[in-house]
Amino acid sequence: MSIEKISLRSASPALIAQLREARWRCRTDLKYLCNVIMGMPDVSEDLHRPVLDHLQQFPAPKDAAEAEKHDLLLPGGWEYTPLQDIMGLEGKRRMLLLDSRGFLKSSINCVAHTVQWIINYPDIAIMVMQSNSEKANMVVGEIKQTFTTNEKFRALFPEFCPTKRVWEWGRADSFTVENKRFSNPRGGIRQHKEPTVLAASIERGMAGIHVDVIKCSDIVEPSNINGEGLETVKKNLSMAKNLLVAPQYWIDVEGTRYHFDDAYGDIVDKEALKKEELREWKFFIRGATK
Repeated sequence: MSIEKISLRSASPALIAQLREARWRCRTDLKYLCNVIMGMPDVSEDLHRPVLDHLQQFPAPKDAAEAEKHDLLLPGGWEYTPLQDIMGLEGKRRMLLLDSRGFLKSSINCVAHTVQWIINYPDIAIMVMQSNSEKANMVVGEIKQTFTTNEKFRALFPEFCPTKRVWEWGRADSFTVENKRFSNPRGGIRQHKEPTVLAASIERGMAGIHVDVIKCSDIVEPSNINGEGLETVKKNLSMAKNLLVAPQYWIDVEGTRYHFDDAYGDIVDKEALKKEELREWKFFIRGATK
């Protein structure tokens, strides 16, 4: 099946069932989304399975009837409703992922997993936070390309994607998917004025913004581990929770260690002082060799 060449208007019931199965697999199988749809063939079972499993997981329908009920193909296009209220998702709301440079951690966590959040909860608002605005805009641009130029994704999820003035869609620092509803939200998500994805810098504050998920990616780098940089990053990361809709929403922090006293180490040290049952963060920390 050549996904990018499929026409929904002429699709048979069997083909529609195949498309629905692929849509659900994208929502629940991050490796499939990376490998098959987003053009990331180097995401492998051996190296990346621990990373894939460490990120927030999303529920799958229990049978074909439930899959169709929540993902209908109507004359006007796909009509999707989340299987579960967002606050019913299992797992901790704070995640630290420390891996080596070149291990595709940002591609998996910040790009692919952000797309997976969106196709599970179309009304979501996600902030991508990098060490500076330029890098954050670059990551948002990479995510945006999934909706504008990835023909496989656009064929599977046309309701999310622009069809007119595609090259002018969104801004350098943000974009909003076509099927986001700013009122009457689905899946338990509040009414958002914010875009679907927006860029931010750990160096600068963001006032008046409230999002469901913050993806902090490579917020520590060589340029901010000298002088006051270390403390600035730690302080601004600790304040990031104020940008969430509520404290029980998600903050994912991912990067590579550059200093013993950096923001990543600060999270680990503070959690180590707590009793295990009171710890908020889940950790995946891996060295460069074994």
